[in-house]
Amino acid sequence: MTEGTNLSIPEQNPVLTEVKKYHLFPNPAKGEFTVEYSILQEKRPQFLQIRDLNGKLIKEIQLDDSGQRIIHTHEFLPGIYFLSIRTSKTIEWQEKLIIIK
Repeated sequence: MTEGTNLSIPEQNPVLTEVKKYHLFPNPAKGEFTVEYSILQEKRPQFLQIRDLNGKLIKEIQLDDSGQRIIHTHEFLPGIYFLSIRTSKTIEWQEKLIIIK
């Protein structure tokens, strides 16, 4: 490094450094399950999709800013499902869910 050289570290942009967090519990689920999430401003709107083993869309829910969604399992048959959180362009998160009765 030469004398007189100034090095500066740019400030971090909090929007770019925010960590996307998703959490599904309980799994296996009986009665209800909860999905916790955080949505970045530029990634809106986001949707929670629930698909069966064949990939058929069973339910789609637009997510709000609450950061949590509770889903009751009475409308689902026991089995394995795939949950995903999607924007109009990308899949942000995927998780396997087992529903028991």
